[in-house]
Amino acid sequence: MSVGAIFWSLDNLFSADQGQGALFIAGVCAMGGSIPLFIASGRNKRIANGMTFNFKAEKSYAFQSKRNGSGYYPTVSITIPLK
Repeated sequence: MSVGAIFWSLDNLFSADQGQGALFIAGVCAMGGSIPLFIASGRNKRIANGMTFNFKAEKSYAFQSKRNGSGYYPTVSITIPLK
């Protein structure tokens, strides 16, 4: 946005339009606001790389009428490191 505002102001060098300044300031604010987001994304990437997913079948015991039954059901576990 800032580069576009610079080219826009060079194209209309002698006009009284203030749109270029607003666009330039918005671009600079967007660039400044993205820095904390890049830092947070790096931290989240390290946490996500430590995550593990496990899929397995657990045995279940069910007491049904006059007989004992057992079976298997699928389970999913997610381990998130809290560092």
